[in-house]
Amino acid sequence: MAPIFRCVPSRLCARRRNGFHFSCVLKPGYGRWVGMQQAVSDNFGALTAALWDQPRCGEPGAHPTYCIAKPRGLGAVADAAGKVLSLGYGMLSTVHALETPGGDDDRQWLTFWVIIALLSVLESFAAVLLTAVPHYYEAKLLLLVWLLFGFGAEKLYRRVRRFLFQLEQRWTLLGTLVGDRADRLAADELASLPATLVASVSA
Repeated sequence: MAPIFRCVPSRLCARRRNGFHFSCVLKPGYGRWVGMQQAVSDNFGALTAALWDQPRCGEPGAHPTYCIAKPRGLGAVADAAGKVLSLGYGMLSTVHALETPGGDDDRQWLTFWVIIALLSVLESFAAVLLTAVPHYYEAKLLLLVWLLFGFGAEKLYRRVRRFLFQLEQRWTLLGTLVGDRADRLAADELASLPATLVASVSA
């Protein structure tokens, strides 16, 4: 005999009794899965909105987690020191490089400003994620010190240039191999054709 109160679909739902009242609930395993899906969906929506609006923590309507955190303590000192070093020492060194003959120092400072521009663009889009990383401003200051005083910009330039040169060589070699393979296949196909057809095509 079928029960009076049924939950459909039975593979997902379970019947719960409370006195003379019955209700349907999700089975424990599926209920946890649905909860995880809902949490991921909610967090993804909040993160997408935060990346689009770029709200600062504490502003009205800002998400408590996904917002641009203001640097505090040592992070604030590192952020200020990084700006002073980049604009102060970086600009003075760039002017000095332009006024002196030779192109080695020009390469260093041109690459430095390209990296600074890329960092600025990255921060303008992903500041919500970057400021949530512990000790982000301190790590950024260390990167700037290496770029400024350790000739890190020129070292990065040489490494990127070497990588791009090797990549270009591999693509050139791949194109040559593919072209040779295509020529051999075309020659084999042409050789397999009847002589009269080849003569008519050549004519």
